[in-house]
Amino acid sequence: MKEKTSRESYNFVIAVDSDLEAVMSLLHRTWLTTYVDGTFGISPDDINARFDPQSPEGRARYERMRERFRDENMHCVLAKRASGELAGIGIARRGEVQNFIESVYIDPLHQGQGVGHRILETLITWLLLEDKPISLYVATQNEKAIEFYGGHGFQINLNTPLSSHQETALPSGIVIAEVEMVLKKD
Repeated sequence: MKEKTSRESYNFVIAVDSDLEAVMSLLHRTWLTTYVDGTFGISPDDINARFDPQSPEGRARYERMRERFRDENMHCVLAKRASGELAGIGIARRGEVQNFIESVYIDPLHQGQGVGHRILETLITWLLLEDKPISLYVATQNEKAIEFYGGHGFQINLNTPLSSHQETALPSGIVIAEVEMVLKKD
């Protein structure tokens, strides 16, 4: 197993089509690390099938990510080391009534280096250019992520029932339950 990297500098850039393979690989690794731990009842096969570029679902997932890179209402920020290695990704979306943090994923080797904080702050700054509420959905069992977002001013919206998005349905049929978190206004 590789050791975590020491604190180093990262470049924060907007994702382009040529980043697609690296982004999907990072998402695959982080999903394996986050969700395959016995807590969620998810197997590595579930995650591998979700990100398999040879499967119809996997190909569709790759194309949806490529579309996100190109959508003017989306902001896809990458953290890269000087070597070009992808350390993290964050995606935000501007909506008609409210804005969303779609995701923030950091390679486990780069967690604890401030990468996730910097990506999230960049996304929030971009979304705050419009005066709309900002929310996100997070797996109810992902306490680490709930704590991370809470540290940035997000609070669980107790008025919203648990959500099961089609996006989080896995090939085995397991659905990851999510809770909405909303950025509290100052």
